[in-house]
Amino acid sequence: MHAALDFESALLELFSCKKLPDRTFRIEATLARGQRTTAIHRILDQRFFLHAIEELQQKDYEWWDSTRSRFGRAVYAEALREWRRLEAASDDDILAELAALARSP
Repeated sequence: MHAALDFESALLELFSCKKLPDRTFRIEATLARGQRTTAIHRILDQRFFLHAIEELQQKDYEWWDSTRSRFGRAVYAEALREWRRLEAASDDDILAELAALARSP
């Protein structure tokens, strides 16, 4: 629950938006390039723990390249596919995904 509240606060801070009584958000601006990149990172971190995967990849390359990290590499590949999908998505789609993540438990 605490992580969801932190994510919700970050959403409110990152974008010019208002929280409505039904726990939805009304976004009042489109995303600038930097905001779009930050939003995509937040989505990927929330879904795939991308920051942790990238840290493992950079700090322990021998393990990352071994057969034992097959699952980690598969998750990372899925995160990269999602990243490409989000980069091609509209601002409305990205904002809807952020709002959905903020509402999820």
